[in-house]
Amino acid sequence: MKNQKMRFAIAATAMCATFCLPITANAQRHSGRNPISREKWEIHRFVDSAERDSNTFRHTYETRFEKNIHRHEELTKSIQSMDEAFERLRGEADDRHPWAGKEELRDVIQEAKEVNRLMSGRFNDRYNFKDQWSTVRSDINGLARIYGLSGISRK
Repeated sequence: MKNQKMRFAIAATAMCATFCLPITANAQRHSGRNPISREKWEIHRFVDSAERDSNTFRHTYETRFEKNIHRHEELTKSIQSMDEAFERLRGEADDRHPWAGKEELRDVIQEAKEVNRLMSGRFNDRYNFKDQWSTVRSDINGLARIYGLSGISRK
């Protein structure tokens, strides 16, 4: 009788290990520990939002500041390059293929770092221009986190 109980306990443990552990491991893998799951990969929504904010920033710059600041040509060129990089990112990013567009995002980040450098200490907040740039920078940093890249510092 003791042997029969022991065999039953061993069989029950083996069955539990066979069926329960893979289910638990699968649940842990999809519990949000991965930065992005395929079901939640909606990169186009993030890219579109960031590009919209970038276009607003560019429009404000062109209509209110472009002619009134020192070295405006350099900043104009950097903003234009950043917008072009966003266009390439939008064309390459794919909701069905995570990490598509990663190289294009690197280009956006590189151009945004230059804009960030040129923006530091130049503008007052009369037209909320710094706030608009902060929003664009935040969007780019959010995309960088999704793709596992380093973003733009606040300096």
